[in-house]
Amino acid sequence: MNKISTFLILSCAAFLFSGCLVIRTGKKCPPQGGPAVVFPGDQDPVIEEINAVGKLNMSSDREKFYTQIAKRDPLSEPAQIVLVKTAYRNLHMSTSKVNLLLTLIANPSFSPNAKSAILRDINKLHMSSDKAKVLDAIGKRGPLKPVVAPVPPPAPVEPVFVEIEEVTLTEIK
Repeated sequence: MNKISTFLILSCAAFLFSGCLVIRTGKKCPPQGGPAVVFPGDQDPVIEEINAVGKLNMSSDREKFYTQIAKRDPLSEPAQIVLVKTAYRNLHMSTSKVNLLLTLIANPSFSPNAKSAILRDINKLHMSSDKAKVLDAIGKRGPLKPVVAPVPPPAPVEPVFVEIEEVTLTEIK
């Protein structure tokens, strides 16, 4: 009897003080590996780079690398939009957000849709002076060129030769 009670006490103590309890329900986990799911936006390597920078621990490091990306010319329109959304979400200091947005606005390839993304979320900048800086930079930038998708060159056309028979014309009365 003494052995059983000691076993029960030790089992209860181990259960209570272990801090971790694993319960298996019998459901199988999805298989690991296999083909990766690729979304259309994930094909741009700059967007992948922006996502990788977002995983850095220090906000100052994120600001540094986001700014480097924002200075690139040309910078694709989808990358600009992702950069704007990421800046609002991943940079904690308002001045960091403003500096990045000003850098992007100064980029020669700054697009109308990136401008819309900035303006749509401008209330995420808490200080009105920061909002004014961004709005001033957009105003000084002037009209933006609409983004036009490059038109592929026409396919080469091979000449077609047709034989024409001799035709005589007769007058109709």
